[in-house]
Amino acid sequence: MSLLPRRLARRQSTLGFGAAVALALAFIWSAVVVVPARAASPAGSADSVAQQAVQLDSPAVTRIVSVVDARLTCTGCATDGSDIHSPANGTAFTFYSSGSGVFISADGAILTADHVVDHSMNNSEDMAFVEQQAAQDVAQRYHSTSDQVQTYFQNHPSHVSIDFKIVFQKAFLSTAYTDNLPDTAHLYAFAITSIVASSPVDKQDTAIVRIDTNGIKPAPDFPYLTLADSQVNALDNVTAIAFPADADLALNNADFTALVDASGNDINTINSLLSPSVNSGAITKANEIRPDGTQVYEASSIASNGSSGGPVINNQGQVIGFVDAGPATDRLTFIIPSAVAAKYMTQAGVSPTSSGRFMTLWTKAFNEYIATGTCHWTSASNDLTTLKQQYPTFGAVNRYLAQAKSQAANETCATGGASTSSVTGNVTSGFLIIGGCIVALIVMILIVIIMIIAVARGIRRRAAPQRRTVAQTMQAPPAQRIATPAPVVAPAHVAPRMCPNGHAVYEADAAYCPQCGAPMLGAAGR
Repeated sequence: MSLLPRRLARRQSTLGFGAAVALALAFIWSAVVVVPARAASPAGSADSVAQQAVQLDSPAVTRIVSVVDARLTCTGCATDGSDIHSPANGTAFTFYSSGSGVFISADGAILTADHVVDHSMNNSEDMAFVEQQAAQDVAQRYHSTSDQVQTYFQNHPSHVSIDFKIVFQKAFLSTAYTDNLPDTAHLYAFAITSIVASSPVDKQDTAIVRIDTNGIKPAPDFPYLTLADSQVNALDNVTAIAFPADADLALNNADFTALVDASGNDINTINSLLSPSVNSGAITKANEIRPDGTQVYEASSIASNGSSGGPVINNQGQVIGFVDAGPATDRLTFIIPSAVAAKYMTQAGVSPTSSGRFMTLWTKAFNEYIATGTCHWTSASNDLTTLKQQYPTFGAVNRYLAQAKSQAANETCATGGASTSSVTGNVTSGFLIIGGCIVALIVMILIVIIMIIAVARGIRRRAAPQRRTVAQTMQAPPAQRIATPAPVVAPAHVAPRMCPNGHAVYEADAAYCPQCGAPMLGAAGR
């Protein structure tokens, strides 16, 4: 009985060892599988990640240029009670306004600051500019100073009205999309046809505009950015992509004339005007409350005049807001948050989840370009080639494609070039899965063999005492001894009697035959 527990203990320890081996192999293999199967991600510091986000996002940034005619009327302001019109000769004050914007949908919706596109009496900046110009004109005619006239306008706002007329207003694709233009034939500008949702300058200063896409074949497919839905905090690093020029109110600015009346003779100036500027900084205040209740952010010196409406992005390339007017004296930039922009996108019917083929291909190609996995240059070269073929206006692809082709020449890859994700995910994972199956099969076979051996040993050890017990049981019992009567020896002095069956009976007093038990009749002496 003492052997049974020890046999069971040995069998249990044998099976435990097999299970331990299996678990150890499974753990080691899982570690091998998990590490290589991770998707390749670009290495680098936070600065390099931010720079990569700028490269990916910049093609979606646009420059918005407006040409505006304005005429001022001061009702009953003359000494005789008549109206004063300025300019007096019946012409108009013409000014150029420049700002920035960003595509937020593949079909051409643009997010910008309202004061960049709304040139009306709702725009206090435009009002101030026209009043200044009119004050100089009126002062010359009425022998006064421009300061006196302007003070009068400010003290009698109900008497002053300004008629604004937008002569020209277009959104230009930046060189981040077109690359440097060889000539004006490659200049891409789209007329702004409507403001589909907006808030005045003195409130949330936000506008969603639509551009004229008639005649674009196939359907419009612009680069676009998505809005961030995460909270922005003080000290967060952000980057503004815009066109700072300090020229929003520059009268008859020759530079903007080059864009408006592109003659082909000033292509270098045009390229300069359409090259976006990138400025990074930190959020100094989060959720600053304006008098109207609007929550805005403040950042240090990431933009200047002309940047209004340009996107401000985080390190993931998401739009956390856009540049708004800030005091020039303290070099702070206000940022209208993306939550405000999202509200007006909804009013305009612009879906934040809209998708476009261009942005999908460009994002994939760029991620391949900055990746570090096997054959990523080959994959980037293939994807960028597809972009170049399908989107010939995307001139900026050329510099990325040239670099990718040069590096891909040093790679040995399958025909057609697998993407980084497929090389590190599909091919590598395929080998790992096959290897894993083989290891798992070997482990299972070993476990089965160990179990069979253990069971066999247990059976043999149990069977030995069982066979001994059976042998002892099968042994013949001791031979049964049947009593056999000893031969009767008759005493010499006694005459025998005969029983009915013929047996001799020598006992004189026997009533029955001792051999057959028959009664003795007629016994002697009776």
